[in-house]
Amino acid sequence: MMDKIKKFLNDMFTETDNHTFDLAKVLALLAVLNGLGLTIYEVVWKGTAFNFNDYGIGVGLLFGGLAAVLTFKKETNDKPQS
Repeated sequence: MMDKIKKFLNDMFTETDNHTFDLAKVLALLAVLNGLGLTIYEVVWKGTAFNFNDYGIGVGLLFGGLAAVLTFKKETNDKPQS
């Protein structure tokens, strides 16, 4: 059973070579877990509502910036050195 779970998680969070972790997938998981943790903190400990919509917009903007950086990085890495 644990082998199946490990294989599932490995397939979910790695590139097609099944060895290199995909940064976007790992960061997406961390963002979701962070959002759930903040929701629990706000509701249980502080007794207020957590605005997951605003959090999601902020995370989406961060991922958009990350995609732009990775795109430009790929373009500069592909250029031959002179």
